[in-house]
Amino acid sequence: MKKYFLALSLLFFSIIGIFFWQVWQNNQTVESPSPTEIKQHFLKSVSWLEANYSNIENIQNPILWWMIKQAALNSGNESLNKLFNKYKKNHLDVNPPNLSTPMFDRLYHPRVPDISFLSNLRDYQTFFFYALSCDNELSTEPLIQK
Repeated sequence: MKKYFLALSLLFFSIIGIFFWQVWQNNQTVESPSPTEIKQHFLKSVSWLEANYSNIENIQNPILWWMIKQAALNSGNESLNKLFNKYKKNHLDVNPPNLSTPMFDRLYHPRVPDISFLSNLRDYQTFFFYALSCDNELSTEPLIQK
């Protein structure tokens, strides 16, 4: 029994020790990356996006494409701009407008579909669609009223 207790105690204190060592490791002061390093990683990411466009082109995630658009606008990176414009031409321009269209066209205000559609969404998605549409009917939803 004494050996069992000793082994259990050793295991417990080892786990606690490893935990505190990890906390200490993760809270050390680290030098910020230089602007050159940031630029290198950014360009590497852009190259990855270009090389893998065929794999990500059909991802139906408007946030991904909005972030690529914003990165292109903020960085002035022509490759990102071409990548987004290619996606826009092949997907956004040929499909009918939807609830995420205002992310790409500020002048478009969507009509929110039947409220029953919203019951399948997560809370953050419902808030997101309300923010995009400012729909009066949607504003009466209990979730939005909170």
